[in-house]
Amino acid sequence: MTLSAQDSSKVNYTRLSIAAGSAAAISAGSYLVLQNAWWKGTYEPFHFDDGSDMKYVRNMDKIGHFYGGCVAHDAVYNSLIWSNVEHEQALWYSFGTSAFIQLMIDVKDGFAPVYGFSIWDVVTGTAGAGYRTLQLKYPALQDYKIKMSYYYKEKDQGEEFSWDPEYIIEDYPGQTYWLTFPVRYFPQWLGLAAGLSIDQYYDEYQAYLSLDIDLEKLVQPVNNRTLSTVAHWLNFLKVPAPAIKFQPEIKAYWIYY
Repeated sequence: MTLSAQDSSKVNYTRLSIAAGSAAAISAGSYLVLQNAWWKGTYEPFHFDDGSDMKYVRNMDKIGHFYGGCVAHDAVYNSLIWSNVEHEQALWYSFGTSAFIQLMIDVKDGFAPVYGFSIWDVVTGTAGAGYRTLQLKYPALQDYKIKMSYYYKEKDQGEEFSWDPEYIIEDYPGQTYWLTFPVRYFPQWLGLAAGLSIDQYYDEYQAYLSLDIDLEKLVQPVNNRTLSTVAHWLNFLKVPAPAIKFQPEIKAYWIYY
């Protein structure tokens, strides 16, 4: 899909250039982080995953790819809308860009000695971009958000926490991914979220149910564009709230991160 002459006359190319430059800088920084986290060591000829990828961390990484695809799509889409690109075109450009990012990450994996090109990584990342596309086409889906929370959980092996991004990326026991949904009779900005994480030995999933705060809806009455923008981006992270773990055992938390 290409911009028509009529649409092109409306595009703010100054803003589009700023958005493109920012995206390039963020991409370069992300590449360096992933280079240290995943792609250290010597390169090998391009190869496909040998099947071990579907066993790795019990596929918690696939949820991470889905989440990443969703976030990447949203970032590109909002940059294009800010640049006055028409909604439908911005929607599909964003989907294509996000899917391409997922593909390139796994092409890089295909040259790494400890990994390999995984079609399922690409599929789940692209599915995340597809889900964000559907949310923007069908507003009813906006209440069913994908969020993430992170909290370092002490491990029996005595492993110490590190603020290095590559450590956090690989610390799947510390990551919890959430699907939010509205509840009738709750305030509009308050709902529930179902969460999934994994134990430190990567043996058992941990399932949670928690309250969820929709920051965009919470600040909506203020009617401040800057505040709404900040709330939009923070809404990809789940606000700490009371929760119940119901898998593998039942446990209540006053506050769960």
